[in-house]
Amino acid sequence: MIDKATLSGIVDRMVEGGWLIKRSDEQDKRFDQAFPSEKAYDLKDKLVKERELANAELLAGFTLEERASLKRLLLRLLQEKTAQKRVIR
Repeated sequence: MIDKATLSGIVDRMVEGGWLIKRSDEQDKRFDQAFPSEKAYDLKDKLVKERELANAELLAGFTLEERASLKRLLLRLLQEKTAQKRVIR
């Protein structure tokens, strides 16, 4: 988990780098909202293609059934982890 100070620093560096745009929340001025910049959107298609290539490479030796099982297990793991976070808070 990332603490608030660390996340704030990451967001600030992303704003400085031109990846995010920060705006005050119109309903509650105590909060800022972050939005992807045009620079970030321009990179999206390339990143999606890279992810697809990496996934294809990682799963190349798996059958269709094995891929389905892996996806099902990973989703279950994610759901259980999310449920645990709700209980802890």
